[in-house]
Amino acid sequence: MNEENWLAQPAPKSSKQLSEEAKPVKEIVAFSKGNEALIDECGSLLGRKSYWTALQVTAWVLRFANNCKAKVSKTKKSSGSLTTEESQKSIEYWILRAQKDIQENLERPGWKIEKDLKTGILKCVGRVHRYHPIYLENGKFTQKLIQYEHERTKHCGLASTMAAIRENWHI
Repeated sequence: MNEENWLAQPAPKSSKQLSEEAKPVKEIVAFSKGNEALIDECGSLLGRKSYWTALQVTAWVLRFANNCKAKVSKTKKSSGSLTTEESQKSIEYWILRAQKDIQENLERPGWKIEKDLKTGILKCVGRVHRYHPIYLENGKFTQKLIQYEHERTKHCGLASTMAAIRENWHI
């Protein structure tokens, strides 16, 4: 069939009422899928994948969510390899997720647990100056972290694994 035989496309009529109806729909679409909604899909990720893989997938999902919001917030989209900052944000996400049920300002023997003002992560404050390990309780993230540190220390045993963990974490 030739283009000459095609039916003419009707021209859309624009009115004030149509533009008012279209605008809220765009806003709902733009704001209905925030970081929290996209990341909740990653909830079972730690059960299926390793610690490092879960962090990388989370970093990619966070980047995707930020790129989706880039047009609305008028920021530049990220592309290329993951940056250190993006990887750090994925670690912070999993830490905050693991700490969501822990009360702030708890007292443990030898430690006081306080919230970091910049990141919102709970850290232990004790007698040692400038040593504030991140506080974690038992959970899937903690188990994967211990397994990762055990493999990173080349299976050297309990003492080496615990020493590596205690550099940054208080479990």
